[in-house]
Amino acid sequence: MIELETGLYSLITGDTAVIDAIGATRVYNTLAPQNGTLPYVIFYNNGGGPENIYPGKLETAVYLVKAVAFDMDTAATIDGKLRDCLHQGEAGLTVTGYTPLRILRTSTVQMPERLQDGRVAYHYGAYYRIRLDDPSS
Repeated sequence: MIELETGLYSLITGDTAVIDAIGATRVYNTLAPQNGTLPYVIFYNNGGGPENIYPGKLETAVYLVKAVAFDMDTAATIDGKLRDCLHQGEAGLTVTGYTPLRILRTSTVQMPERLQDGRVAYHYGAYYRIRLDDPSS
């Protein structure tokens, strides 16, 4: 849902602690640029849909949001700032046409990636479950 992705991008890039930890506004939806400068944050949809538990339009989306950096400490620090920004951060989320109800960090992700030049990039992040309601329904 593009409205949610726009809102997530604004929430993350509007958080000075996250941006200070990255050192710039390198936040990407779905794909980072090839050979992009590290560290950066990437987020993308991993599922969700209508909850169908009452006649309204309650939606749930699950996003993976992670930091990618050349060392574990930096990736972990950025992930901590992302947690502070996103977990229960629904009050700061604006989604056109929806009322954000809840953002919850549900499980963590940590993995190394060997790059083509032999260096290692560390991915630290988590899945976030985001519940939205369409107040017009």
